[in-house]
Amino acid sequence: MSHELRTPLNAVLGFSEIMANEVCGPLGSSCYAGYARDIHASGRTLLKISEDALAITSLLTAGDRRHQPQTSCLAGMISDALAFHAPDLDRRGVRIELRGNASHTILAEPQTVRQLIVNLIADRVADADAGSLLILDTRAYGESVDVSIALQSPCGLRRCW
Repeated sequence: MSHELRTPLNAVLGFSEIMANEVCGPLGSSCYAGYARDIHASGRTLLKISEDALAITSLLTAGDRRHQPQTSCLAGMISDALAFHAPDLDRRGVRIELRGNASHTILAEPQTVRQLIVNLIADRVADADAGSLLILDTRAYGESVDVSIALQSPCGLRRCW
């Protein structure tokens, strides 16, 4: 199912990006660039929804893998989540600041943590103003690691998690 959804959706995303950037030349009317950007934004939203559905399905059907402790580097999961959101963050003009030390090794299922971070970032930046600052802060307290995701905008600081 993953391949069947992602392949055509990535084609739509790529084509709309080529059109919006006028890679092959002018589109003829300035409104078409806006339409292409809208198509791209809608495609990214659909990709996020399908990725979430596939990730949740995978987690629910993981079987014994869910019960086996696994160590993973938190920085890699944060990096993957930010890479997923990079086009949307760039389009919205949202800057990113990493605080603390994300190189902690944690005992968790990496796909679950990555999906959690992806969802929290999406929730936080859903209504972000241009020029907002997304702050990801990691802190270690003994054997625990806290991750907070906040958005600093011209209207102030709003905490997410």
